[in-house]
Amino acid sequence: MKSPRGPLVHTRQTVEASTASILSALIPLPSNDLHRKNRPSPAIWAAVRLAPLKSRWLVRGRGTHNCSVWGRIRPAELLPAHSCLFIAPAHRSNEENNNPLHDFMNTFLKSQFIARWKLLWSSPLLANVGRVADHRRKKTTLITMIRNEKGILETFSAHALSLFDRIILVDHLSSDGSREYITLLSEKHPNIECYFFDEPGYYQSELMTWITQNLVDQEMPGWVFFLDVDEFLPFRSKEEFDRKLSELDSFPVISMPWLNLVPLDMESGDVISQFFLEPPQPSSYHKIAFQPSRIFSTSYFIVQGNHALFLGTRSSKVKFPARDSFPIYHLPIRTKQQLRGKVLHGVESYRRMGSDRRGKMGSHWDEILQIMEASSVTNELLAGIAAQYGGTLHPPYERSLDELREVGYRELQMEISFLQPPVSFADISYGHGNALIAEEGDSSEMRTQTINRRIEFNRSKRSMQIVEPTTSHNSKQLLDARRPSLHPTL
Repeated sequence: MKSPRGPLVHTRQTVEASTASILSALIPLPSNDLHRKNRPSPAIWAAVRLAPLKSRWLVRGRGTHNCSVWGRIRPAELLPAHSCLFIAPAHRSNEENNNPLHDFMNTFLKSQFIARWKLLWSSPLLANVGRVADHRRKKTTLITMIRNEKGILETFSAHALSLFDRIILVDHLSSDGSREYITLLSEKHPNIECYFFDEPGYYQSELMTWITQNLVDQEMPGWVFFLDVDEFLPFRSKEEFDRKLSELDSFPVISMPWLNLVPLDMESGDVISQFFLEPPQPSSYHKIAFQPSRIFSTSYFIVQGNHALFLGTRSSKVKFPARDSFPIYHLPIRTKQQLRGKVLHGVESYRRMGSDRRGKMGSHWDEILQIMEASSVTNELLAGIAAQYGGTLHPPYERSLDELREVGYRELQMEISFLQPPVSFADISYGHGNALIAEEGDSSEMRTQTINRRIEFNRSKRSMQIVEPTTSHNSKQLLDARRPSLHPTL
């Protein structure tokens, strides 16, 4: 029953056991009674399903016209939710009070929903859970940040072209031809877009968040992936990739653990025909992909490294739950020269962030640099760093391939989808005045190297925008900025 008008009151409901997932238990369903001007929010309901508990929980809700909400909640019932949600444990029996699982659930709910209750409002953020999956094919978008990846960029581009419908490549001050390569690639392939980010600091989180919220349609159903050029998806065809995403359609965010591969040949840098050692267990570090149309909030951000999605702001946030899915082949270390360049650019980019560098952000680069400066850079050191990549490194840092095999590593050759890219680095050469020449058979087309489609970052306002092409004078200044400024001897 409902009183026509009345103050906000607490109502006690009986909750039955059904599933172990708290987040999957919140099953809101949008109603037709949406927010209107000068009108209170609709009633707030929640079906909390715990297993194997049978307990009572206190649900506080404000109904239309500020009336009290009464009723019975059943585990599988779909209920409207358009405003703040507040869940707290009701009075429990002595037996329940001594149950450690009760205590855990009590703590979990308080930390995730009571302390963060302001985040659960306006539109139901978890409205997708329990929804029947839409098996129609959805558009896939890839966003990748690049810096001096000449050794692997062609292979990665060939892999990405074979899987994704739209590819957004952002160059971050490359000086080895990577910027010129993605420029030509975008001119040859309509599904590829390239942008330039010339802020010296490593503002990956801000950049990925801005691109997702401003260059990707938030309403169109589809997936957004964030991959580095040393990460490859374990699918042999686009059809296999699409089938897997269809199975995961009902989950707004998915999590993909790293498989840190150790190359058997640490001189060639080859990827496709190379054999690697695969670890017995995936890394504890994950990358995420998500469906913007299923995140019913514009207040979210991608964390540094693209490892998680958070709702709210950087000062008041809660991690959005991600569904475990499939692993990613990760090739962080391929040759000695590649590792040196990777570490030096990482250390320099984080140093350039100054006071914006939060906590231990990027500390793994400093740690690897210290180890390399104190040791000889051998194949055993490369193997040891690759085996522990992502976490804190523990001695002994050097590991032979045989030692890795003894602890469960096994040989693997990646079988991945691959589409020959329309251009290669061999197609790029330079003329006078920093002019870019694309060689095509007997004819050559001269293109003036302008820094167009540049994303500008305002550090004081922490905002971004796309600016107009720069003049040739400014282009020269940018070319100077792209030259590395840190050159320790390793």
